[in-house]
Parts: sequence; C-alpha cells; structure tokens
Amino acid sequence: MTVKSIHEVQAKVEEVLKTQASEDVLVVFDIDFTLTQPNHLATYYPSIKKHHQVLETIFKNLTSAQRDMSLTLTTNLPQRLIEKDSPKVVKAMQDKGIKVIALTATLTGSWKDSKNKIIFKRTDALRNFGFNFSFQGRVVPYMNFPKHADGYPTLYHGVLCSNGENNGIGKGKVLSAFLQQVGMTKGVPYGSGYMPKIVIMADDREKNLIDVQEALAADFPAVQFIGIKYEGAFDYAPQDIFEEDFAKFWQEMVEQARQACPNG
Repeated sequence: MTVKSIHEVQAKVEEVLKTQASEDVLVVFDIDFTLTQPNHLATYYPSIKKHHQVLETIFKNLTSAQRDMSLTLTTNLPQRLIEKDSPKVVKAMQDKGIKVIALTATLTGSWKDSKNKIIFKRTDALRNFGFNFSFQGRVVPYMNFPKHADGYPTLYHGVLCSNGENNGIGKGKVLSAFLQQVGMTKGVPYGSGYMPKIVIMADDREKNLIDVQEALAADFPAVQFIGIKYEGAFDYAPQDIFEEDFAKFWQEMVEQARQACPNG
C-alpha cells in the first residue's frame, strides 16, 4: 500500500491489532525520507527528481563505498522531521507493546578523524527528535557480511543499519539476520526468543520493501509481511534550487566522500 501520512501507517497497524496480539507485531521504519530528512534544498525529493541527470553525472565515477559515503554524509546536516507527529505515533505503538525498530541504509563505520561510528550519531539524532528504538539495545555487528566502507551491518539501540545502498546486501538480508539473532533460544547471547508473526515496514523506496518481502519469504515463510510505501516527503520543497547550487552541494559531498574513502 502507498500512504502520504504517518497516521495512515498507524491506522494500518491498528487494523492489524484487531486480529493479532501486539507482541506478535514488529513495525519497521526507514529513517531517511520516512521519519527525517536533511534540511537542505539539494536533498529534497523534488530537487533530486528535477536535477537527477546532474546527480548521475557527479556520481558516475565513484566507487560503491564513495557513493554510499556521499549519501551518508548528508545525515550530518541539520535534519528535520517529515511529520511533527511521527515521534508520538511511534511511541503510541510502543506503549501498546509493539516492537518498533528503525532500518536504514546508513553506513556504520567511522569517517574522517571521528572516533565515533556514524550509527552512534544517527541514534543520538533520532533521540533528540523524540524517537527511542530501545528494543535490543546492545551493539551487535553482523560480521558474517562483507566489510564495506570500514563497517558492517550493525544493530544499535533498535536502529538497524544495512551499511550502504550499494554494498550488494540489501535491507532484506540484514533484517533476516536481525530476526535470526533475536529469535535465538533464551539464554544464548543476544537471543531473546522473539519472533514476530507479522512484519509491517514503512519505507520511501519500493525496492527496499520488495527486497525485505523476498528475504522474509525465503528465510521466514511463516512471517506475514505488509509493505507500506511512504510518500510523505515526495512533494516537500519550500523553494526551488538552481542547478549550479544543486551541483555545488553534491560535488562537495562527493569530495568529502573521496577523502573519507580514498581507496574505495
């Protein structure tokens, strides 16, 4: 299904709760362009759609790690909520006993001279907005996946990072790894014996929903999946941006990415 508002996601969850216990439902929220977005004209959906050929040219000769780093660097910019009610909606779900996590393609490693992992900064930023994805709070790196841009897919305080959009893994495999981890028998490290009957996921990109759907069908065929394409950020653009300003912004991101990942 496709929605324009976080309240439509909430309504779907409420509908599911009419026939399912709250502890059997896992709600998964993408972060970028679903909960928050960089507060810069060059990053808004309408701007990227209008100047997509410029962006493709700028990204053309980048390695997969440099592409992902360019995108992840925008998360260091001032952020804005897509909808002011999103933190309240997420908390309302949690208050009903529903497990809620965030699933983002953000890179997880260090960058520049920072000793802090990017995932730590992302989680802190979400908390500042009022989001608390505390389910499975410890740091869990999934090191069975190939290393990419100095990091691995990682879980940190309920924020699950697939570590890039161009690493050849996808959100589906990482979510499956998470479910395998938390679904272990109680007493096994990191295992809580938790396994949902239904996974509801909201993401602005349909390909991510399909990727998760296929992964769950292969690894957890008994788990029902409901994919929600969120379009709340698709039309937001307080003003237009000139092509040269758009190009300048992304060229700066790319230069920083090359410095952070000189060898790809």
